[in-house]
Amino acid sequence: MSKKKKNRSAIKDHKHINKTLVAPMNTLPVPLNFTSWGEERLCEMLWAALVLVRLSRNEATRAFGAVVSLGEKYRELDKKRLGNKFDLSVTGMSVNSESILEDAVAALRDFSPDNHILRPLLLLDCLPEKARWQAAINETPADSDWQLMGEAIGRCLNHQSQEATDIRFVTVAFETALGLVCLPQNDEARQIADEFAAYPYLPEETLRRVRPTIRSFESAVRTRKYCKTKFTDEYWPEVFKKTHCAMIVGEETATSSSIAPQQFEKLRALVAQHYVDTLVGPAVDPKLDTIFGATLYGIRCLRELCETTSIRYGVAGKALLRALLEIRINLAYLVKSDADDLWVKYRRYGASQAKLALLKLDLVEGSLPTSLSEDTLESIANEDIYQEFIDIPLGSWSGEDLRKLSEKSGTKDDYDKFYGWASTFVHSHWCAMRDSEFTTCMNPLHRLHRVPRAKSRQLEDPLPDSVHLMNEIFKTLESQYPGISPRFSIETQAV
Repeated sequence: MSKKKKNRSAIKDHKHINKTLVAPMNTLPVPLNFTSWGEERLCEMLWAALVLVRLSRNEATRAFGAVVSLGEKYRELDKKRLGNKFDLSVTGMSVNSESILEDAVAALRDFSPDNHILRPLLLLDCLPEKARWQAAINETPADSDWQLMGEAIGRCLNHQSQEATDIRFVTVAFETALGLVCLPQNDEARQIADEFAAYPYLPEETLRRVRPTIRSFESAVRTRKYCKTKFTDEYWPEVFKKTHCAMIVGEETATSSSIAPQQFEKLRALVAQHYVDTLVGPAVDPKLDTIFGATLYGIRCLRELCETTSIRYGVAGKALLRALLEIRINLAYLVKSDADDLWVKYRRYGASQAKLALLKLDLVEGSLPTSLSEDTLESIANEDIYQEFIDIPLGSWSGEDLRKLSEKSGTKDDYDKFYGWASTFVHSHWCAMRDSEFTTCMNPLHRLHRVPRAKSRQLEDPLPDSVHLMNEIFKTLESQYPGISPRFSIETQAV
């Protein structure tokens, strides 16, 4: 899978404090005041979003210019208050006793004489001073206006989109017209002023630099003037109640590659025979048993992964990928250390876990669990030494976590690629539940909330990654007991 262009801070940019990687923005020396474009500021600029959806961009730019120019008028009328009481937000225009609401509506009427651009606003019971809006617009809303409102919100919901940036520029331009935006007297500030004056008619290369500046200015202006209002609190619940959820039913991912079933039988038989050929006597050989046992267990995990689509593309697929990764790292660590006592320790730890499970069965009241066999546990716990002489370590077998083992064994790349996300499914973290069981409501008026899927999502294909890990396990086996060169290969099928 090819990498996408990154627009995020790297791991190295995070500060490691205790057991937390602290995000760069959370290390700033000043406290942050959060506001949300999608939750708070967009609905306050809903009128501007409606302009964008009803007009071409050139016409919308002209319409915005007509409204922004009102700032010069009110700047002259309100010199003593420095324009602070004037605001182009829905609430700001509604509560202002001056005629800014009526002037703005009248300015926009020139661009839609047959059907006023702002008519969908009249659908809202929560619209501040609705009677004033009704008198100014002087039309009756239709049910089809919900679609226009949804499209307006949808096109502007992403705070970095071109449409959202255009709306945010309106706020900055109006503040400038009121005389509230002041820049220092230097070349850089003059360049910003010139570029703002020419926006959006600038070369694309210049726009790439100007757009983030506009968004920064708007955030500063809005944080200073208001955060939440009664309208922002009531808008989203009302449109949620009055409109329906919309979901896209996606197609299941086709299985385009697989492992031929005969590969499993062939390679397992090959490994098993190589074990028999390598065995020199009946005495316990922890190294031999562990390497061959890990390889055979890995083949089983890979085979189970391929048995059905529901396993391969389900939670079990992630768990099996994680199991193969642990085999790969533990085996590489044991081989690199290659100490007799470490091989014994690994084997003895397995026996201790069988003993622990067996002892916990003694505490069970009522029927025993069906997912294990008491006879099997007892056999494994006593296989090498009587269980009464086996201690039970309560940590990992090595005393270190898997990441440390991967660093010491030279398998950190595989750990970084496969451990984190696969583990979220094994541990049932929220992100795994979100990915598997929920989809996103596509009604923009519902602000991208979650909706349970009709059936669980088919997850991404773990087969290529699993084959990579299995073949690395084969390499480890071959490095210690040469004589065979087993490998799995993936066959591509026509879809």
